[in-house]
Amino acid sequence: MQITESWYTELIEELKNIITEKTFTARWEIVEGWHSVGKRILQDEENFTKGGYTQDGIVATVAASLGRSPRSIEYAIQFVRKFPDLNLLPEGKDTSLHRIYNKYLPKPTEKQKEDYLVCVGCGSEIMPIKVKCEHCSLEFEITKDEIRRR
Repeated sequence: MQITESWYTELIEELKNIITEKTFTARWEIVEGWHSVGKRILQDEENFTKGGYTQDGIVATVAASLGRSPRSIEYAIQFVRKFPDLNLLPEGKDTSLHRIYNKYLPKPTEKQKEDYLVCVGCGSEIMPIKVKCEHCSLEFEITKDEIRRR
């Protein structure tokens, strides 16, 4: 049954406005949050480099520690490199993280996609593991061909 009284029409309009505004605010908070994540990682890039980490190693290590996909960490870093200031976004605040990642950041190449491993437990994509021996400093990578389910 539809209520046609003016008070109800006004209520519905106000509720629609609240939902629209809060949805906009939530999307922008996510954009700001992932931009902050990328910015913060890049602030310690020199420390990672001193420790012998490559860019892929930084991404894999941070992703594993946060329980996030390497791709989301890589996108956060790319996001900050392309848009160091959020005011530089072409669409301003009228955007979403999904739109930024899909419209403005480079996609992984097919080779990069092949390099990702798939977790046998949850199915998440993870990057190959980069390892540096603490004794001799030899660096190597464990690839999906070398990983076996235990």
